[in-house]
Amino acid sequence: MRKLMALGLLLSLCGVRTGLALPPPWDIEAMKAKADLIAICRVGMVMGNERVLQAALSVVQVLQPSSFEGKSVRLSIPRPPMEIDGRLGTQSQGTPAMPEPEGGETVLVFLQKQGANYTVVCGKDGYIVLKGGSEEERAATIKKIEEYRQFAAKIGDEAVRAKMDELYQKVVDYVRTMKAESPTLPILIR
Repeated sequence: MRKLMALGLLLSLCGVRTGLALPPPWDIEAMKAKADLIAICRVGMVMGNERVLQAALSVVQVLQPSSFEGKSVRLSIPRPPMEIDGRLGTQSQGTPAMPEPEGGETVLVFLQKQGANYTVVCGKDGYIVLKGGSEEERAATIKKIEEYRQFAAKIGDEAVRAKMDELYQKVVDYVRTMKAESPTLPILIR
């Protein structure tokens, strides 16, 4: 497996696209723009088993679509089987490409609807933790959002590029007004 990953990395550095090579960041930003729900949320109760991790998200601010009226959503993060110590199993802490939600976090999420639940678009790139407790945390979070914004500025479609720029500006404005995070009570999911 490591040899395949090394080969994929080598080929991607040479400009050859393979199933193992990651798309450029601006393509990831274009995929995120197509999400069914883009929102700033607060993570409530997190639970799961070895196959799926679920988190209850309380919606703080909906960025897209404006017609979404829900107050909470259930996020499902699959944990695909993988080889661990020479045998097939699942990694108990998720996979490297998927986020690890923690209760009480404020996050920017790009979600795709799957039945009654939602999944994250583009793995960790679609789940961005927003920290605003101190000036340093706010500055670091804004810097991270600005990096995503720079990637989005390279999207070929002008309408999508403008939409993502406006979205990231709203997130930066939100982070500037954030206060220190306080613990939250678990959100019940139905």
